[in-house]
Amino acid sequence: MSRSAADPLDPGPKGFTHRGLHAGAAFPENSLLAFAAALELGAGIECDLRLTADDRILVFHDADAWRMCASPSVIGRSTHGELSRLRVGEHPIPTLESLLQLVGGRVPLLLEVKVEDDLWRWAPALQQGLAGHRGPFGIMSFDPRLVRLVKTNMPGVRRGLVMPDR
Repeated sequence: MSRSAADPLDPGPKGFTHRGLHAGAAFPENSLLAFAAALELGAGIECDLRLTADDRILVFHDADAWRMCASPSVIGRSTHGELSRLRVGEHPIPTLESLLQLVGGRVPLLLEVKVEDDLWRWAPALQQGLAGHRGPFGIMSFDPRLVRLVKTNMPGVRRGLVMPDR
């Protein structure tokens, strides 16, 4: 890519919405409603990804479902089937597939991978989950090992390391 070419991850003047365009219970964070609101605004979407025990990628920030769903379920120790009963607002926890289907490549995505004890399962899960997506996206994480793993296994994918604010 030429340095003078347009950046495919540039969201334009509306910027990126953090966890979608969320606003309390009406539009919960990392929900399809919050992502639809971001799309309506024409903004890019930043969201969080977690891996279930059966290698499904969910769009969810916290390690457990207590704050958002009033459930003690731990995302990485639960199957997608178990977690599909939980609700974020009135809807199930979104999967990466449902997010990609909703967005349809219309805006850039910043996908923040939340790595727990599942580092080595991420590369195949991301490769499979993003295989058919044709829109612009970047993968980022606080874990430099994940960024290296993406570089090795998905060399054409934009990636970045998130630095803690300290």
